[in-house]
This record gives sequence, structure tokens and C-alpha cells, in this order.
Amino acid sequence: MTGLFVSPALACDGRVVTSENLVGGPICVPSNPERVIALDPFYTLLMAGELGLPVIGTALSGAELPDGARSLFDNDPVVVGQILAPDLEVILSLNPDLILGDAYAQAEIYGQLKDIAPTALINTSDWKTYFLTLGAAAGATQQVEDKLAIYSQKVSEAAQKIPDNMTVSFLRIVPGGFQVYVAGPAAYSPMSILTELGINRPPFETVTDNTVLKRPTLEGLLDLQGDVLIYTIGGAHHDGDAEALEREVTSHPIWQALPAVKAGRVFRVEPNHWMNFGGLRSAEAIVEDVVAIFDQLK
Repeated sequence: MTGLFVSPALACDGRVVTSENLVGGPICVPSNPERVIALDPFYTLLMAGELGLPVIGTALSGAELPDGARSLFDNDPVVVGQILAPDLEVILSLNPDLILGDAYAQAEIYGQLKDIAPTALINTSDWKTYFLTLGAAAGATQQVEDKLAIYSQKVSEAAQKIPDNMTVSFLRIVPGGFQVYVAGPAAYSPMSILTELGINRPPFETVTDNTVLKRPTLEGLLDLQGDVLIYTIGGAHHDGDAEALEREVTSHPIWQALPAVKAGRVFRVEPNHWMNFGGLRSAEAIVEDVVAIFDQLK
């Protein structure tokens, strides 16, 4: 793997992990961590759960664990604060032997965290690279590579079921506005999965810079020119009456004027995996959603 390897050259009681995607690397981590804390409740926590790591504590983003997290663990991890403000005293009290976290959220307190336990703060927006980096830090590189190989095969099989003559628009409806997640170099993971599947996006939804999303007005929805429209409502702290919000938007004349709506090619997906993306399980669920959508269009 380019840029990601375990080096035997540095003195360390466990394993030395070097990666361009780790803050402060190389880092010395336990050979077999037994008390892991995950400071990101989505990528870090859910990926750690997929690998069966012994997670004893996690930070939250909001009030609850993400959907599906509880099924990955025998017991709920102890809450150690919020993702942007983890409680260092609680973390210390849990006596971890490995801390996993996200560079965007916790880089400023890296020095304090590594004084408590070996700390791997992962610095990449690409979910596969994130998974590989986390796996290296946890001593599960082969397990991650095996899982990603199976996933890649699923993507290849799914791509064969998707026509290449249709463009797809994606819209998130939230209280007070709209979010159009775009295809591009910094695309949010579900959008990169659409690209993996060979799906083309309309010009308005394709960028060459690091834009992640656009926030059109109601009138700006007319830029959604995809042959197919996939939309979701709420998710990730945007609570409210989703059904009422859907009725309000979809009954509007502007919505009715969209090409995909006119053609009857509009599909709502649940926000869980699309807006609370957490790694492999989310990716597989998105692939399944897309295949199901195109199966309906046959």
C-alpha cells in the first residue's frame, strides 16, 4: 500500500505505524490493543466495530450513538464527551491502550491525547484510505484489505446493472434549505460511491475544486437536471417532521417541473447510511439502494 506501512526499524514495544494520513507519525501502538477509545462516532467507531476492536469508550456527535453502532458491540462504549470536545479526564480514567480519532476534530489536542495513550488521528476524507489507516493502527491491515476486496467485487457486479446513459441528481432536504452533494475531488463518501458505480452527474453537480456541497434556493432546484433524482430528508442532527417537509417540497410547482419528477424517476432514500456515513456497512447499503433503484427503472 502506497504511503502506509509498518516499519520494523524504530524501537517500539509493539508496532510502529507510519502513514502520511496520521497526525504526528510514526506512532508506536500495541501489538494487540485491548482498551480502545474511538473519538469519532461515525468513521472511527463504526469501522472499529466492523473490525471487532475492543472499544471501551467513544465520543458522540449529538445525543446518541449512530444507528447500527450498538449491534457492533457487546456493551455500549462509555461516552467520553462530544467529538469536538472530548473529556480528557474521562479518557484518562478508562486507561486506554489505543486512542483512535479524526485529525479534523482532534488535531489541536493531539499532544494531550498522546500523553494518555498511543493516539492515531486519521487525516483523510477518503473512506477507504481511512479504513486502511485505522486497520494499520489497530493491527488489522489484512482484515481491512480482505473486506475491501469483497466490497470492490460487489461494486463491480452492481455497476453492470446500471445503465450508462442516465445522469443522477442527489438532493438532501433539511429544515430551512437544500443541500446538493456534488461529484468532485473532495466528494462526500456516498457521492464517491456513485462515481465508483459509473454513475454520471449533471454539470451543476460536478466540480473540479474541493466543493463538497451546494446550497441552492428553492428556485435553484431547477438546476437538478438529472434523468434520475435521489433525495433524502434530514439526518445528522436535522430532526423534524420529515413527512411534512417532504409534502411541502414535493407539492411545490418547482419540484414538479424537475425532469426526473416529470418522468417519474424520483426515489427517496433513508438518511442513515447516506447522511450518517460510517464506512463499509454504509457503503454496501448505498450500493444496494442504487441497485434497487435501477431495478425499478427496468
